[in-house]
Amino acid sequence: MSYLANRHFGTGDLEELKPEWDWLVKWGYKIKHDHLWKWSIIWRLGGELWNSHISLNNNPVYVDIGGGKSALQHIFSRWATIYNIDKKANIKSKPKDVPSGPYPIKILRGDFLKKVKEIEIDSVDLAYDSCSITHFVNGKLEESIAEMVRILKPDGYYISATDVVHPNDFPRAEGKHKNDMLHATKFAKLLTDAGLVFDTKPDWRPESFFLDSINAHRTKPGKRGWESDAPGNCCKECKGLPGYHKLYGAAGAVRAPEILRASFLMKKPSV
Repeated sequence: MSYLANRHFGTGDLEELKPEWDWLVKWGYKIKHDHLWKWSIIWRLGGELWNSHISLNNNPVYVDIGGGKSALQHIFSRWATIYNIDKKANIKSKPKDVPSGPYPIKILRGDFLKKVKEIEIDSVDLAYDSCSITHFVNGKLEESIAEMVRILKPDGYYISATDVVHPNDFPRAEGKHKNDMLHATKFAKLLTDAGLVFDTKPDWRPESFFLDSINAHRTKPGKRGWESDAPGNCCKECKGLPGYHKLYGAAGAVRAPEILRASFLMKKPSV
């Protein structure tokens, strides 16, 4: 499986994902690079799984967790029936040039924990999410992971491209989004505790990522936006991020964690 799985990501990796990125842009997606990157890595890993494993299965089924208007539901409908579970799930809101495949896209609009129960146990070949499940809050993260594992077939797969906290930084603990921005190791432990195993050995070392304007940003406390640029020289607290002290106050004030992006590729083992 690709070296792109189970690791932090940097700008240098975008060149590897250029084929997927270029198609998304060609089809007319004019959105933030953050979405394009996450869709591109899920598309790449999902394609590799299709070629190596899933194409051998009869009537494959995929679940797009928090898919919303995702391009992936259309891309993967070439290979499988798609369930898009999201309060704002939408098939029609897409650039006109995006091709859909021959398989149906089934919309389950509503809360994930309620709608996922409409899917049978051990029936899904691949579940994937683009920075969705890690934002489930109020104790719902662990329950949501358990439900996702429940619907996966034995030897079924889970792919996630999501935001995580810098390995040397701290997770956000205040505010209403208590499950936001976990360390990659903590999210991985929640997944393994639920019964999933890594398909390739993970690498969460601090030196395995690149600190740059695309890969690192700080969130405003209690919000999900980001403002960042390449690091410069100021102090150990702000690490030179432009406008940091204007946003978060003087040195010594409570700050938000530094956010990276990471990919996860895991499997539900057969009994």
